[in-house]
Amino acid sequence: MRKRLIEPASELKAYARRGLGLAINNRRPFAIALMQDGFVLREANVREGDGLSGSDDDDDGGVLRSYQLDEDMRLEVRRWREKHFRLPEGDVWVFEPSGICEPLAVRIYHPEGVIEMEFNPLTAKIAEQSMVLGAENIDDF
Repeated sequence: MRKRLIEPASELKAYARRGLGLAINNRRPFAIALMQDGFVLREANVREGDGLSGSDDDDDGGVLRSYQLDEDMRLEVRRWREKHFRLPEGDVWVFEPSGICEPLAVRIYHPEGVIEMEFNPLTAKIAEQSMVLGAENIDDF
């Protein structure tokens, strides 16, 4: 069970590092679309308002990578100034070329365990993380 929670959490951490790195190196924003059943790293076009519009000449619409959670799992988000986790509703996490992103907390839930991660807005790395498996509490993974 632990491995089933760690894998998507590790992927999201890698997507965040990659998105921030791409934004800085390419001098344009990139974004991760957060959905209840997964996440997608894409080119961002903030002028379009949703942060997810890719260029018209790309067959894949700007999608660089995508990750699908297992059927019995779900992803929840808590944006800056929100008190509670909730299901994503068109949530987009944008990485700016300046090297800044919004602070964000993500919870990956499975009926047998939960992993929570809070991301730092300057580094897009984990600031805090925790995992609970059944009655077992694991702070680091």
